[in-house]
Amino acid sequence: MGNGADGVLPVILLVGTVKGPVGAARVAFARLEAALARIMPDRVICDLFGNDGDAMMVAEVLAALEWRGRLTVVAPGLPNRRMVQQELQSIAPWIRVEVVAGL
Repeated sequence: MGNGADGVLPVILLVGTVKGPVGAARVAFARLEAALARIMPDRVICDLFGNDGDAMMVAEVLAALEWRGRLTVVAPGLPNRRMVQQELQSIAPWIRVEVVAGL
């Protein structure tokens, strides 16, 4: 895993159909647990509401595995992103959660 500060780019995992950086690994929600073990990402990106899993489900899997990293949730048009961020953060306080309008 890298954080960018040491010259190593962070490993990013996209869940579902969320748009994200070119070159990031992508996985369906159903395969998230296996992908985390194999890829060991620094950052996971997902949509607030996905076709096969939502951000709450992603956060619960990350918490159950005691994953430590950054969870970015994409939620365009959301009137109160902070409230959603706080709810997701409460699932796993050790994960850095951010809710953004887009990437």
